Amino acid sequence: MSIQVDFHVCIYEFTKNIKSEMKENIIIYNPSSGNGQSIKKKRKILKLLDNNEIKYDLFITKNEEELRELAKNAVNNYKNIIGVGGDTTYTIIAEELIRFSDIDNHIPTLAMIGTGSANDIIKSVGMYPIERAVKAIKNNDINYLDIGKIKINSELKEYVFLGSMSIGLGTSVNKYVDIYNKKYNTLSKISGFQFLTGFFAVKRSFNNKDIPVSVIIEYNNKIIKEKISLFVILNTPLYSNGIRFIDNCSPYDGKLNGVIINTKTFFETLLFYSRLEKNKKKLKNFESEKINLKFDKPIDIQLDGEIFNKIKEVEISIIPKRLKVIIPDS
Repeated sequence: MSIQVDFHVCIYEFTKNIKSEMKENIIIYNPSSGNGQSIKKKRKILKLLDNNEIKYDLFITKNEEELRELAKNAVNNYKNIIGVGGDTTYTIIAEELIRFSDIDNHIPTLAMIGTGSANDIIKSVGMYPIERAVKAIKNNDINYLDIGKIKINSELKEYVFLGSMSIGLGTSVNKYVDIYNKKYNTLSKISGFQFLTGFFAVKRSFNNKDIPVSVIIEYNNKIIKEKISLFVILNTPLYSNGIRFIDNCSPYDGKLNGVIINTKTFFETLLFYSRLEKNKKKLKNFESEKINLKFDKPIDIQLDGEIFNKIKEVEISIIPKRLKVIIPDS
């Protein structure tokens, strides 16, 4: 059985009954995930939840502001937050819960049902496909997820990530794909078009000399200087729509994994990725709890899909077992 409530009514009721009896589950549903395909899965998801006798209040968000507000106000009212959307939805809700966890004794457990385009983080924690996620919610299988933390340009403000941080192609490709998607909005909803935009985005990254990027990497008392086409810091094993660079990456081991790729040209890059399984042995990778990056000129970085501009240096660390989540029992 579900209850769907208007967003503004929801906020009023949260404020009015802030100390009321704790409810079981709230669903925060992002209909725009997966290039707008998320809402088409609503009937299937609700039927699965109902068939498993999972009670919930349902809220469908109109924008990111509503999503964040719902997550904030759910803290004192629900035992579990079930996010429906993609990795960005997962990250946004997690960010709000992490902010509250320092000042509030009760923080809801976070579960995720994946309806995004890639679902890399969601797949990495085992909450995919939808049926598997619903079963985990039914069983209330709980674990504690490591969280990546970064400080940018020595600022006091800190940011968190669940999946990955990247520079090089990890930012430039996303930037150009976003340009293509906005320019060809109708075509962007076709799956094959996403492959083509990725192809041309890589080419454009080299043509516009966004690549290579010079970076100084400090970790485990080591300092190396590299010219990279891609540098990724992973908390979860899957990256950029299912790429698995290394096999030993886990969001539960208290470690971050760094992966360095220094292909020099567009064609060398295509060849490298087309033979990735064979080339894994050639990858430069390492484990560390802390990683510092410095750049010879300001660059863009990507944090779980969000782009930060004109960055000169970054301090990255891991916070073990920071987020209480529902995942399938291994």
